[in-house]
Amino acid sequence: MLSYDFKTYIADGNEFYGMAIKNLDSQEYQEKQVPFPGSLLSFLDLDMEALTPAFKKISDNLWSLTLTHDEKFAREAIAELDKLGASHIYFTHLRLDWTWRVAQAQALGNYSENLLQRNSLLRMAEELKRMQEQIRELFSNVLDMDREQKPAMRKMAEDIFRGSKVQPNGQQS
Repeated sequence: MLSYDFKTYIADGNEFYGMAIKNLDSQEYQEKQVPFPGSLLSFLDLDMEALTPAFKKISDNLWSLTLTHDEKFAREAIAELDKLGASHIYFTHLRLDWTWRVAQAQALGNYSENLLQRNSLLRMAEELKRMQEQIRELFSNVLDMDREQKPAMRKMAEDIFRGSKVQPNGQQS
């Protein structure tokens, strides 16, 4: 694979993911559509602990590829990337990007850490866990705000001024 384009957008209550994969002699286009926010909610349910070994396997294979230039490790890394990409729509771009990086390394004969930055994969599972926690917290706050029957601007102002001596109405407490 020499290049790819990846686009995503939300329209009419759905998320759209478009991928154009360009080889020397062909071009393939795929589009996937999922209901919004279904993919986000399913992302929150992903067990990152269970996915952590996949990130480590990919990283280990890339390291072995860097050291030996043995194409077996490229195939194994790509196979793991394919599994990860199939596990959730959000990993589609990750799969495309790293498959492209491996293809570039092979085409250029350049297996340097600059191109195959495997350490970022090792940190990714932890970063994704942190993202899940942040999204859950955001949802919790949004849902808490929705329970109150006040205008949204009033609720936001109250949140901003919470703990301050100045109240949203300008009065000192």
